[in-house]
Amino acid sequence: MDPDLASLVEVADHLGVAISHLSRRIYNQNRDRASTTSPRSLERKFGSWNEAKRLATLAVAPEDPRRAPQISFDWDDSAPDTIPDLGPERCDRYVITYAQNATPINDDFFASLLAFCEHRGAKLLVIPGRYKNPTSIWSEKSRSEERWDPRLDPYLLVTRESSSNKIISARRVRLCESLLVASDISIQPTAVRPLTGFEVFAGQGSCIFGHPKIQLKSIAGSRHGSARTLASTGAVTVPNYTHSKAGKKAEAHHVFGALSVEISGDSFSLRQINATSDGSFIDLNEHFSPYGVEEAPRPLALIMGDIHVATVDSTVLDATLRDGESIAKTLRPEKILYHDTLDFRSRNHHEIKNPDKVFERHVRGDGNVDLEVQEAIDFLEATPDFAEPVVVKSNHDAALDRWLRDADPKRDPLNAVFYHKARSAKLEHYQDNGEWVSAFELLYRERGSGRVTFVSGGYQIAGIECGFHGDLGTNGARSSILSYARLGEKTVIGHSHSPAILDGCYQVGVTGKLDQGYNKGPSSWQHAHCIIYANGKRSLIFVDRESGKWRY
Repeated sequence: MDPDLASLVEVADHLGVAISHLSRRIYNQNRDRASTTSPRSLERKFGSWNEAKRLATLAVAPEDPRRAPQISFDWDDSAPDTIPDLGPERCDRYVITYAQNATPINDDFFASLLAFCEHRGAKLLVIPGRYKNPTSIWSEKSRSEERWDPRLDPYLLVTRESSSNKIISARRVRLCESLLVASDISIQPTAVRPLTGFEVFAGQGSCIFGHPKIQLKSIAGSRHGSARTLASTGAVTVPNYTHSKAGKKAEAHHVFGALSVEISGDSFSLRQINATSDGSFIDLNEHFSPYGVEEAPRPLALIMGDIHVATVDSTVLDATLRDGESIAKTLRPEKILYHDTLDFRSRNHHEIKNPDKVFERHVRGDGNVDLEVQEAIDFLEATPDFAEPVVVKSNHDAALDRWLRDADPKRDPLNAVFYHKARSAKLEHYQDNGEWVSAFELLYRERGSGRVTFVSGGYQIAGIECGFHGDLGTNGARSSILSYARLGEKTVIGHSHSPAILDGCYQVGVTGKLDQGYNKGPSSWQHAHCIIYANGKRSLIFVDRESGKWRY
């Protein structure tokens, strides 16, 4: 074999995506040869790494009759500058799902998706994928499996040969300036973390990937409010995995699902569609099934992003609770759950020894703990009458208890009287009842109407654990969404202000302002809540920080 051609095969080996583009003859001659050439030596040999990749592309054998049509990675290391949009197919609403090759579809779920599209005026987009290593050489058997249910043909994001209508490749599209659908990237259906490694893939925009697992990550942007979102779709095809460890793990997380995407100019909103066993699903206040559309029962709960009343974003709060077309008044959930209701900015323990911050509070006049607590109680009392307010024990609420333990009231005359009353009430309650109760809850019992429920772990809604804030990890370790994803039960948490979905754990964002003063540098925070529908399925609902829009 020509030594330069042999080196090009090494390029393919290092890229992990090009070996299937080389002819079978070249592969068969080299399949037993160990990879010995480093990317650095290839760079010296061909002048540059990009030139090596270009030459490797020229080594493709397009006339090889045994080459099967396939979905492949884009050779470029970065997202192209210009991505074809949908042209005349463009609309304002899309439903995006994933279909595995040579696999039956869930007929009922597919019918429900079509009912959704017809009712909402949405366009269905199906990302094709394969349960096959995309770097492998295709056999005749593989070629015969390069097919999808013919009912999906009008919706597949693919490019076809004009003469034969055969699939040439998947088609990447941009739905708006800030949202890319990377349908040309085939992620293994057994991938445990399908979004890993794509943090910089879409540049400054967000990106959707096809995969049978629902996952979502918020990726930091360079400034507050510039966070990006990576999301995977769920599938319209039935589980089809090997009897292996990877296959069975993937089957356990296989979701009949999709993403509902709404576009307005360069802005977008997205929600998860998660079907039940009969193929039906709920989106907002409507229930979709193979039999049509009907009004959905009230959601079981709305879990709001962390509140931080003292620094709440009024635009987001209006869009969530107060406006006539807010999330709460449109969906009318049975319960509304609040995380970090208090901010405790008035005596934040992180700033108490910083004289500059103490002076800032003095100038703003927000150093009165009593007033901040009362503001939080008034906020809870303003919960719409149709919903039960539930406060989840959180670290910012608990900061009041920490202050009562550590503060010296002799050095804080502004809060001295309140300190002694609150501390005394806490001690007396323990003396009479033998249990410690948070100072915030005791103060609410004294000043509130009594309609608020305070919870701390062990609070389930439709089998979903909703009593954890997310600040405490397992066995005293530092917390992360991964800790809760490993619990083996469904959970909804807050704390990080960065919305996410990982396995059975949904994490809400923040209702407070994206700039809290202490979060310096790049930020992954977003305004996002979680809804638990009457069928027990969940979705994140994002709120645009500028317009207050949560749907378009």
